[in-house]
Amino acid sequence: MIRPHDAIIEIARPLPAAKPGWPVIGTMTDFSSDPIGYLAALHQAHGDVAPFSFGVGGLQVLVMHPDVIGEVLQGTGKTFRKGYQSGFATPLVLGNGLVTSEGDFWRRQRKLAQPAFHTKRIASYADTMVQLTAEAVAGWQAGSERDIHHEMMRLTSRIATRTLFSAELTDADHMEALLTTMMEGLKGDFQSWEAFLPTAIPTPNRANLKAAVDAFDKYLLAIIEARRSDPTPHDDLLAMLMEARDDQDQPMSAAQLRDEVVTLYIAGHETTANTLSWGWMLLSQNPAVRARLEAEVDSVLGGRPATFADLRQLPYTTAVLKEIMRLYPVAWSISRMANEDVELGGYRIPKNTNIWIAQYLLHRDSRWFDNPLGFDPERWLDGRTETLPKNAYLPFGGGPRICIGNSFAEMEGVLLLATISQRFRLNLVPGQRLDLDPGITIRPRFGMQVLIESR
Repeated sequence: MIRPHDAIIEIARPLPAAKPGWPVIGTMTDFSSDPIGYLAALHQAHGDVAPFSFGVGGLQVLVMHPDVIGEVLQGTGKTFRKGYQSGFATPLVLGNGLVTSEGDFWRRQRKLAQPAFHTKRIASYADTMVQLTAEAVAGWQAGSERDIHHEMMRLTSRIATRTLFSAELTDADHMEALLTTMMEGLKGDFQSWEAFLPTAIPTPNRANLKAAVDAFDKYLLAIIEARRSDPTPHDDLLAMLMEARDDQDQPMSAAQLRDEVVTLYIAGHETTANTLSWGWMLLSQNPAVRARLEAEVDSVLGGRPATFADLRQLPYTTAVLKEIMRLYPVAWSISRMANEDVELGGYRIPKNTNIWIAQYLLHRDSRWFDNPLGFDPERWLDGRTETLPKNAYLPFGGGPRICIGNSFAEMEGVLLLATISQRFRLNLVPGQRLDLDPGITIRPRFGMQVLIESR
């Protein structure tokens, strides 16, 4: 239980001293060189509540027990805040959208956006997802080599553009390059020495990021302005957001609409592309799992295109997606900041401490998952996960700030896995490096080359 203020003085013990690290930056250098490895070593050395320091960036604490994690996530908006409004890149890229906004303003925006993610609304996008996937793979040739991460980024970008805006993506490669620059910029807010500089100080990286955001905004705002002057009804997420009204019958401002659209575009594009990229790697490395997935897809679909109605008939494909997200949760970590002195896991946590939750490590913890490093979709079907502690599996976060688009993402993941597996096997090119690039999401650092095999 979280105990605030004076109550913790009597019952909680102080945190162990955090390793001080370097002057000013603390252990930021160690963290930024290998964030996942650094937090894994911290957890092994200090247990489920482990402090570390970013120097002037403040005290950081890693929490790794589901019960404690649940307290933090459920306390968001009360005892804890997200704290994502600081830094240079995050406010520039995401503004005050659903990921970054706080308090009453966030609750208002969530209420306005929620109808756009109703089950019936989400179901209407299934055919579009399948159609665009079929178009994307139509030109694939057996024996050819492709960077599947690049292919998935292009595909999910088209899907996001069509479902969000009813528009076509005219320059996918350029948009992907802009998005990559923006994601690198976001990573810099918590993995770079530039995070310690006042936001008003220009640097080459910040200039590049600002140029990318300006170009990205120009593209999106042109779509929004064209929609405002178009009397034709549209059945997409943009229309829902533009038509939404709050309790005072007020629509979103132009600036707020921009922030929500950018947030949803990035979240609905980047995350699924990375999930599927790691998925194709895992399926290539586990031919028995791939064979069972193909058998289910063939049996259910019989060669026809998948539909929303097929999702319930594809339990193994769904389990495959869940297992991909267990091993490679796209948002590999999340954080919250303490609004007041609190007790967590028996320790006194000072106000303004930044609390880290590392899903990548949590999902690979042998206390919660047997065979934690194995790719074992069957665990989601045979009852083993029925006793899984709440908050031990967090592919979409948790608490009141759980991802609003989780149903959209799960549907997209299953439909794309099924549609591509109908026609092709994707085999990893031997000998390539498949290093993790853990920024805001986990990308394959050098892409992912596969050989295309027809089925």
